[in-house]
Amino acid sequence: IISRDVIIEEGANVQNCIIFTLSHIGKDSDLEYVVADKNVKVSVVKKLKGQKDDVLFIRQGAKI
Repeated sequence: IISRDVIIEEGANVQNCIIFTLSHIGKDSDLEYVVADKNVKVSVVKKLKGQKDDVLFIRQGAKI
């Protein structure tokens, strides 16, 4: 689920995730089973993976 005003750059892979408003997923990032709260920026860490029964939660405003 991708909320409005979300930027997902070219080459990013986002599967089984919930990405909330004003978030930015950087180029070549790989996210799976992630819930990203509002205004999250993923740019340096390129691989974030939770598990089907234990999703990875990123708090509001985090810069990763």
